[in-house]
Amino acid sequence: MVEGVTASGFPFAYDEQIMNDFEIVDAIADIVSEEPSRLLTGLSTFISKVMGSEGKKALYDHVRTPDGRVPIDKIQVEITEMLTAGREPVKKS
Repeated sequence: MVEGVTASGFPFAYDEQIMNDFEIVDAIADIVSEEPSRLLTGLSTFISKVMGSEGKKALYDHVRTPDGRVPIDKIQVEITEMLTAGREPVKKS
């Protein structure tokens, strides 16, 4: 299990075995792509598959601005931190 808290304070946990799913690999490839449309698709797929609907809502609420928007750049930062945590053995339990 990969667990951690992002720099902004969002707690997360996911089973590292999720990385053995080619749809997740495709999503990550899209996230690191320099094409904006691929980035958005990758973020959306990753969030839905890894976090589920409750986790997705929690993440959106965590970054939501006072006027109700969910900024793409803040979501990207959170997801990048979660993926990076999966490569750091100290964050695995």
